[in-house]
This record gives sequence, C-alpha cells and structure tokens, in this order.
Amino acid sequence: MITNCIFSGKSAIYEGGVVHNQGGYITPIGSVEGGNLTLINCTFAGNSAAEGNAIACDSMWQAFPSDLQVTNCILWDGGDEIWNNDVSTITITHSDVQGGWPGEGNIDQDPCFADPGYWDLNGTPEEANDDIWVDGDYHLLPDSPCIDAGDPNYIVEPNETALDGKPRIINGRIDMGAFEYSPSIPAEARIVPRTINLASKGKWITAFLWLPEGYDVADIDANSVLLEDEIGAESLEVYEERLIALVRFSREQAQAILEAGQAELTIAGQLTDGTIFEAKDVIIVINKGSRKSAK
Repeated sequence: MITNCIFSGKSAIYEGGVVHNQGGYITPIGSVEGGNLTLINCTFAGNSAAEGNAIACDSMWQAFPSDLQVTNCILWDGGDEIWNNDVSTITITHSDVQGGWPGEGNIDQDPCFADPGYWDLNGTPEEANDDIWVDGDYHLLPDSPCIDAGDPNYIVEPNETALDGKPRIINGRIDMGAFEYSPSIPAEARIVPRTINLASKGKWITAFLWLPEGYDVADIDANSVLLEDEIGAESLEVYEERLIALVRFSREQAQAILEAGQAELTIAGQLTDGTIFEAKDVIIVINKGSRKSAK
C-alpha cells in the first residue's frame, strides 16, 4: 500500500509512467518488485508512457492477474492515465482521473493545483531526451473540485497527516490527493516600531496578533509563524485574557529584506489543528538620517 505520496515528472518508454503492475508484481520507477497495489491519498502529475501515463496493469499469465485499488487520488497526466490488458482487476473510487474512470465518487475535472509542474524543452523541442522536468506545487487552490471530495467514510489513522504534515481531514471530509486544503483565516497585526531605520541596531521587531472570534491565540504553533514567508519567530508569548499573542522577530533579519518606503508586511502561521492564519500591517522604512518617508 502506498499513501500520501506525489509522483510527478516520471516517464517510461513502454508501460506505466510511474508504476508497472505486472502479473501480481509491482515495479515502481526506481524501486523493486512488490505485490498487488493499493494507492490511497496520492497525486500523479506530469507523468508519461506509451501505455498508461500513470500506471500500467497487465499479466504475463492468466493465473496471475494484477490487482489495483485506488482511493482518494488525483491522476492528472494528460489523459490515458491507466492502461489495462483486460485481465487485471482495477477498482478506483473517490478519485480525480483525467479522461474519466468508472467508480463511486470519481470525477474528471482540473484539480486546480497551486503551481503545476511542466517539462522544459531545454531549447531543443525536437530532442525529447534532454527535456528537464520543473516540479510544481500540488497543493489545491480554493476552487479545486477535489476539496472535500474524497471518501466520506474515510477513517484517519492515529497520527496520520497529509504529505505536508497538516491534519489529514480539516473540514469534515478528506480531500483527494496528497495534500489537504487548509484555507487561511484573516487575523490582525500591529507591528512595532511603526518606523524602522535600516541602520538601526535594535534587536527586535515585535508584532501583536489577534485572531478572529472563535479562535484561540493559545493554539498558535510558535514554530510555524513567519514574517514575509521567510523569517521565523524568535519567541511567542500568549496573553489569553487579552486575546493577544506577542511575537518577536529578529530586527537584523527583517532589515535585510526591507527597502526604504512604505512596506506592507505579512505575518502568517498555523494553529495546532492545521488552520492557517494571515495578518498584514503597514510600516514606514527609512534610511539613517533620512527625514523622508514614502507617501
């Protein structure tokens, strides 16, 4: 059984861009033989083969047919996802299969990846052997039809998470694919000092955070909080009675990415249940000795 995986940019000359399930044996690209195959919560994208861009199922002998079961998966490789020699048993449910496939809960719709991968022709479109795969981001966008479209009876195993470590079910029903969509909630931030001098030797930039009603600042995961998606929090203090979290960032690191003028800064993080929050605030950035600021 293979769960919570991404297979992208794989190719084969003949059968199965990623997996060749043959006669009761499985040969994934770069792996060894196994047994009949079960795929759960996986994403296939940008794979290719002459027969079965994602998976090929066949049998050298009638007595040893292949057995493939796919649940809560996305197979989006340009169509022709699965090749079957009509001997293998293939069961696909609650999955997004490009080109379609019969089965309960299956769809055939663009999964709306955040940033799909692609093949770079490397300046030689006539020569396929030197093409380069540029990988993408296979998280789901807010309008993805794969959100809350997986098996409604799926039971999460203890400590099971999505591929990125977030909870496997966030909104009551599992998503298709390797990632669980986690919408962000709008938070409020107040950053001090309000004016930052790029030549200052101060130690901290401090942000006061408020979450929307119904959310608790005590649930903020301190290790997840980032300023401008790159500067981690040095410390986090929670004042539950005032519903405020106080976060400190390295002033030196922040000043290294700021330019003089008006700057809108984003602070984002995650709660213990996987909910993402995002807050913005505007400050003024000046040069040492400057009396001017952005208008």
